[in-house]
Amino acid sequence: MRKTRTTRLALLVAFTLVAPRSAATQVAMPPVNMGATSFMDGVAGPGILVEPGVIEYYHASRFVDADGVKIPGDNSIEAWSNLLHVGYITTRRVLGAFYGVEFLLPFASLDVDTDFGPRGQQSGVGDLIVSPLIMEWPNRTLFGKPYFSRFSVLAVLPTGSYDASRSVNVGSNSGGAFAYYSFTFLLRPALETSWRVFYLWNAKNSQPFKAISASTAQAGQAIHANYAISYALSPNVRVGANGYAFQQ
Repeated sequence: MRKTRTTRLALLVAFTLVAPRSAATQVAMPPVNMGATSFMDGVAGPGILVEPGVIEYYHASRFVDADGVKIPGDNSIEAWSNLLHVGYITTRRVLGAFYGVEFLLPFASLDVDTDFGPRGQQSGVGDLIVSPLIMEWPNRTLFGKPYFSRFSVLAVLPTGSYDASRSVNVGSNSGGAFAYYSFTFLLRPALETSWRVFYLWNAKNSQPFKAISASTAQAGQAIHANYAISYALSPNVRVGANGYAFQQ
């Protein structure tokens, strides 16, 4: 499986955020891929991909409320995560695309310490992510230049470690589904741009954090995108920049 991409989770933590500026309770988003896919993202082909370890470290010390206003106090979060990723793209064609499947299983260790609410440490297995549908279109052209693209639908299963008495959990206890379309466009032989556009739907958590005294909780839907541009210094080395945009 000729692939130069990885699918990663930007933050493997679920906690309830009680905004100090209002009585409203904000439900944190589940793990979201924000900027973690970048160069040559749309390029793939038939075969098997096994990534036994995609290790990431995340640290944040600035938090904002629903209006984007910084929450005062001494607040921090640290997260170590390791992602098992297995994918398989067949030689079968669907609408001209190679058909495939994949699954991702995260492991995380979290340390959350805030003055406004969530606090604790937790380690364990996160929510399982399964895709029964990958469609990969390789070696197409756009404006006479090489164009690679992929469409995938994925389900998030609430299998991760969760306890309603904890404000910090590795699992979300809600699950959901998302879909994305990614592409790589070769502007020149050594210059490419890659994009991945997502739509995310979150299911309800029937056992939210007990302290909020709610029967259910549900994070909002989201549309977000990763984007990148890179230049090949050699067949195995690229330099460039990437980023993301997110709207919940």
